Amino acid sequence: MLCAAYDSVSVKHLATRYSPLSLIALQGLSGTLFFAPFLFFVELPAVHNSHALISILIVFAGVLVSQGHKPQQPRVAEFAAKESRL
Repeated sequence: MLCAAYDSVSVKHLATRYSPLSLIALQGLSGTLFFAPFLFFVELPAVHNSHALISILIVFAGVLVSQGHKPQQPRVAEFAAKESRL
């Protein structure tokens, strides 16, 4: 929990200097490099249940990915106030 809090605070400060997309890509790459050696110690099953895998992917794509996504509404009042100051 402490590491996650530190990561959130550091990314917030680094986002002022670097693109958030590049920070996310760097985190993904470093996580992949860190956890990749553990794949050599795990025995993967030879046969997969394709129907179960497809069902899990559909549920993930349909439910988990869309959670918290709200379309952005244009802020007309803020835009008009900004234009009037110029």
